[in-house]
Amino acid sequence: MYGLKAFVGAQLPFPLYSAAYALVRESPRRRWRAAKMKQLGLEDWSVIDLSAYKRSDTLFVLGSGASINRITDRRLAAVARHDSVGWNFWVCHPLVPTLYLFEDVKVESSPVGTREWRIDVLDRLVDEMSRRSDYASVPKFLDELRPQERLLEEKLPLHFQQRLYAANTLMYPARSYHELRLTLRSLGVRGTFAAQTRLPTLPKVGFTLGTILSIAICLRYRRIILCGVDVTSPGYFYEDADRYPRMKAFRSSVAGSTHLSSQVLGLRCRFPDFVRALRDEVMIPLGIELFVESRTSGLYPEVPEAPESVFV
Repeated sequence: MYGLKAFVGAQLPFPLYSAAYALVRESPRRRWRAAKMKQLGLEDWSVIDLSAYKRSDTLFVLGSGASINRITDRRLAAVARHDSVGWNFWVCHPLVPTLYLFEDVKVESSPVGTREWRIDVLDRLVDEMSRRSDYASVPKFLDELRPQERLLEEKLPLHFQQRLYAANTLMYPARSYHELRLTLRSLGVRGTFAAQTRLPTLPKVGFTLGTILSIAICLRYRRIILCGVDVTSPGYFYEDADRYPRMKAFRSSVAGSTHLSSQVLGLRCRFPDFVRALRDEVMIPLGIELFVESRTSGLYPEVPEAPESVFV
């Protein structure tokens, strides 16, 4: 399917292809999304005013890279004093974020090509959620509602069903930095990144992290620090069996492989290209600063290391 879309995309000028792609996806997506939300009893994330949860002009984005385990207690205390967003397996970490996103799991395919691997990820994630009653008051957004997949929500513990909303994202094709800038420029003209605390439909260019950055822009955080966004390594912080003994037998990365975010997959560009385009086209004009917590991130030095003053 991706091959066919990529072939068609190669035959059309990108602006025309991008508009047609979004149009073809949007109409049926609205219908099944509304039906599924009704079935699951979910409300759209636009009903919640996130200004009630914003305590700071600094947002820490909490990734899953192995560098999370190298963040000192002093720095984690600073993270806790500001706002933060975690996603998926961040629930393994003791720190409770301000906002949390997670995805349903696509059981019919996976990066390693086995159906069982993805089901194992789903079951492991739900098990970790069941242990986190401290997430009950955290706004939680279910990203990527899909009509054909196993319903993660059916297994969620009751405390995770509280303050649970359906994220509203729309996928856009972009295979290069240039195509990304064209897409983001068009979205900016349409007001997608306007200051707002009730979230609209936000673009997704293949990455949940991209959605999180779009949320941060709409909420007008002045400073965004990426933690555990390692990019170059497929390892995850929760694979440290000494720190997370319940995860000892679980592996979601593939030894020796390249992290998926650093690869071009179908119509999805490399994540470093997405970050660079979003920073250049949207963040810099708005005066939003972007940093990485550690210079071990594959985004460094293009994205600078956060100054020590952030953690004081």
